[in-house]
Amino acid sequence: MTEIKHIVFDVGHVLLHWDPELIYMNLIPDRSERQIFLKDICNNAWNAEQDTGRDWTEAEDMLVVQYPEKETLIRAYKKNWMDSVPHAFEDIAAVMTGLIETGYDVTILSNFHQDTFADSVVRFPFLSRPRGATV
Repeated sequence: MTEIKHIVFDVGHVLLHWDPELIYMNLIPDRSERQIFLKDICNNAWNAEQDTGRDWTEAEDMLVVQYPEKETLIRAYKKNWMDSVPHAFEDIAAVMTGLIETGYDVTILSNFHQDTFADSVVRFPFLSRPRGATV
């Protein structure tokens, strides 16, 4: 049997619930319009570029040039980003912290932008418990 030496937990959808649609629930009440906005403008591909390190202001400005009538909504993505992570999955967080307390070497992995990850650690302090984080 192989000895387990290291355990890695992903953050989004494992330790934290993440759903960018939650940012826009009140800003774009119509579900169909909201989904179109998130599919065509502030979409996953656009968000992924920030996750790889693109500056948020640069990303917002790029979209505002293309969709000036949507500027407020575009800038709401980062401004209200914490609304997209409404809660932790407490049962998984408890497993992770239990493994740490038992002596396992645990780290976390996230594709959140470094800024949004830092905000998440403040809101969910258990994210600072592992030995390290790859962001």
